[in-house]
Amino acid sequence: LTTAMTDTEGNTLLIIVTDLSWGHMNQLELIRPKIQEQFGIPAEYVMLGGTHNHNGPEWMNEGYAEPENVIYFEKWVKGVMESVEMALADRKPAKLHIGRTETENLGFVRRYFREDGNLIGGGHADTYVASESPIVRHETEGDEEVQLVKITREGGKDILIGQWQNHGCHDGNTTMASTDWIGYTRDKVMAEVDCEFMYLQGAAGNMATESWLDNEYPEKKSTRQVGEEVAQVIIDFCNNEAFSTVDSGTIRVKQ
Repeated sequence: LTTAMTDTEGNTLLIIVTDLSWGHMNQLELIRPKIQEQFGIPAEYVMLGGTHNHNGPEWMNEGYAEPENVIYFEKWVKGVMESVEMALADRKPAKLHIGRTETENLGFVRRYFREDGNLIGGGHADTYVASESPIVRHETEGDEEVQLVKITREGGKDILIGQWQNHGCHDGNTTMASTDWIGYTRDKVMAEVDCEFMYLQGAAGNMATESWLDNEYPEKKSTRQVGEEVAQVIIDFCNNEAFSTVDSGTIRVKQ
């Protein structure tokens, strides 16, 4: 998905989101010159993100250059360029609105302190500590803030961009949910808000479906439950018209 926004001075910002784990700098280095050459948009005005889809094709470091990945990533580049072209062609006069809301008991930071002070968890080898000491608390509280941008367009469907700083994981913390929850979120939001919905995933934390702390989350939630609960928070916020409108004169494209 691509959203294209042009300010009153003619500067255009592209936000591109794909179903990959994230947007690597080497992806940007590959795609930015192509976009600049074809569409005349400066490289620093091109942003790239991912839905943090653990189930999607891998793009780690320079992995796209491996022979088995070349065919896929040629298709990826072609798809991104087509998406940019479609977004640029679909621009309409618009107003920008921003807002924030929160989920509740859906996310937490996936690292824990043991009673002896050692840290465990996180999905990275350097955070695992061999210890029989019991787990007593999270390293920090989870960030459950949902950040939203709404673009209301003249003669076109509204665009909603949302970000939530939690993701499905396979560390033992999350046994019911997977990264597929984003699909349920998008489907429900678009059906009830009547908009195009772009999801920007923040990879900080876990879904709260099962915790290593005893009885913290007694209800194990499915992928659908998690996705639809996130969606409902966004829908309620949109229905309450709680957005703040941004003065078009203050909008500037920045790197």
